Amino acid sequence: TDWSRVGPNVIHVAGGPEPHIIGMSGRVIGGHEVAPNSIPYMAAVRPDGTGFCGASLIHPEWGLTAAHCVDSASYTLLVLGAHRVLQNEATQQVVPSRSIIIHPQYNSTTLQNDIALVHLQHPVTESNIVRPIPIAPTNSGSFAEVIGYLTGWGYTSDDNPTLAPTLQGVELRIISTAECRIYAGSWAYEDNVCTHGFNGEHNVGGCFGDSGSPLVAQGVQVGVVSFGSGQCASGSITSFARVNSYANWINQHINA
Repeated sequence: TDWSRVGPNVIHVAGGPEPHIIGMSGRVIGGHEVAPNSIPYMAAVRPDGTGFCGASLIHPEWGLTAAHCVDSASYTLLVLGAHRVLQNEATQQVVPSRSIIIHPQYNSTTLQNDIALVHLQHPVTESNIVRPIPIAPTNSGSFAEVIGYLTGWGYTSDDNPTLAPTLQGVELRIISTAECRIYAGSWAYEDNVCTHGFNGEHNVGGCFGDSGSPLVAQGVQVGVVSFGSGQCASGSITSFARVNSYANWINQHINA
């Protein structure tokens, strides 16, 4: 595998000859449309009002996303209560950022510590369709062999490179860092959660979702989509910033 061309939003992993740019969109392979407004923590960020990434609401005034989504943005909008995210829906709340906080150890070359906080100008209006998700606490373990649920507006097939019109979801198996190394080599980081993209007869999740989108298991957010392989096939992986590795950092800012 040629690792020389790896850069921000672009990743090679073993078995994927072509880099896959996952920054502004991703692939929802093997996913399904979720019931409208059934994922109340799901959000989108619009960096500088024009870009697009997934995100989550973790506090009435705070969003969580991938650092590479917002590292060059002067501000972002956080979109909540969306199902058809590219349309204006009566359920949507669009809140501008007060500030964007990139993890201080974020590395745009290796995509380590690919996590960022969005501090909102004002709290969201909470309801049954807009509500924060708890983050995985520091001591919550590896989540290996747990089934997680990933949601996002990534595109639905290799032949249709546009955002899915509606929110999509998929169940994914979280694997250990050791197993992740088989597929991702040196890109398998201890502070990342890895999911394997093959599930029974269906290729799922290996390239699913927008960067910044949340992976949830056991009622808490465990991951933030960082990068994926270029091939949606057996052996493909999706790598997420491991939320419990960053819980102290997150809570320090939220509680400041």
